[in-house]
Amino acid sequence: MSNGTPVPGRTVVLWLGVGAIALLLAFWWVFERAIEMSAVERAISASLAPEISTATGAMRLVPAGKFMAGEDPVPVNLPAFYISVRTVKADLSFLDAKRFCEAAGQRLPTTIEWEKAFETVPSDEEWVDEPHKPKEFELRSFGGSLTPPASLDEPWSTVRGGAGARRTDYTSAPVRYASPAIAFRCAMTPR
Repeated sequence: MSNGTPVPGRTVVLWLGVGAIALLLAFWWVFERAIEMSAVERAISASLAPEISTATGAMRLVPAGKFMAGEDPVPVNLPAFYISVRTVKADLSFLDAKRFCEAAGQRLPTTIEWEKAFETVPSDEEWVDEPHKPKEFELRSFGGSLTPPASLDEPWSTVRGGAGARRTDYTSAPVRYASPAIAFRCAMTPR
C-alpha cells in the first residue's frame, strides 16, 4: 500500500481524531458561553428588586446563578426568577393551581426553580410544574380516593416539600387530584 492509497485503519483513526477535536472545541465554546451568560444574568439580577408586589401577593427574587440540584447533585445555572412568598393553600388540583397562576400572568415554578428556592420557602407540600410518571406505590396510594381510579395513563405532576422534607424529596399525583394538604405558589420570570 505504498502507492499512495490510504490505509483504511489510518483513515478511521484520523477521522476519529478530527471528530474528537471538533467535539472538544464545541464543549469549550458552550462552556465559555455559559460563563459569559451567567455573568450577564448576575448583572441583571443585581438590578432587580429583591421583592415585588403582585396580584397574587408578594414575590421574592431568587437571583441567577449556579446551585447543586437533584438527588445526585449536579451544578445547574438558573436565570433569576420571582417566587411567591406565601403559598396558596386550598383544595385545588394541579390544573386549578396552574390556571390560578396563569390568570395572574404568572406560572407554577418548575421543579428546579422550586429546589433553588427551597431555603426560602415554607415546608408545605406544593405542586410544581413537572410532568411525572408515577411509581407503582404512588399509584397504589391513591387506591379508591379518585373516581375513576388513578391510572398510569393519565397525566401526573410532582409534589415537592412537606414537613421534614429534604430539598430533593418529591412524590407525584394525578393532575386532577385535589387535597387541602397540597399548596402551591406562583413563579414569574422578570421582564
